[in-house]
Amino acid sequence: MSYSTTAEINRLLGPHAVTASTPVTTTDVDNMRATMADFIDGQLSSLGVSTVPVTNAIVMATLAGIESWGVTAQVLKALFPEAIGPGEQPAFAYWQKLYDNAMKDLSAMVVGWAKGGLVTATKVSEVSSYFTENTEEEADLGDLEGTSLFKVDALDQYPW
Repeated sequence: MSYSTTAEINRLLGPHAVTASTPVTTTDVDNMRATMADFIDGQLSSLGVSTVPVTNAIVMATLAGIESWGVTAQVLKALFPEAIGPGEQPAFAYWQKLYDNAMKDLSAMVVGWAKGGLVTATKVSEVSSYFTENTEEEADLGDLEGTSLFKVDALDQYPW
């Protein structure tokens, strides 16, 4: 299931909007949207969200935005492949960065949505470590106590 529409993608593309006869067609955009939705669904599934609540406007708008940013970047990459290289500011860079950052932040969004009751996630957990679980005591290092983990050979040639 795609979260965005071709009209939303065209709004972001502005003067480079797609039609049935442009180099990147509306059929191409539909296929890109489906692929991008699969990426998002895979990420959500790995975070423990089995179904997306399509009735929740907040979740759906967020996922539509993420999908539309990724598709917009793909369309602009296809339309302007020559705008890539050292010192260039490719046309797709802005949308690609928004998409990449949103996908990185999706796990934090799912945690928030789950806490707020917007989604049901089976394995939502916050990241923790030994130090977040044991804030009052020192770690027992055993044999590692006071030893260096970095060794240098006698000739100082191979520090690994």
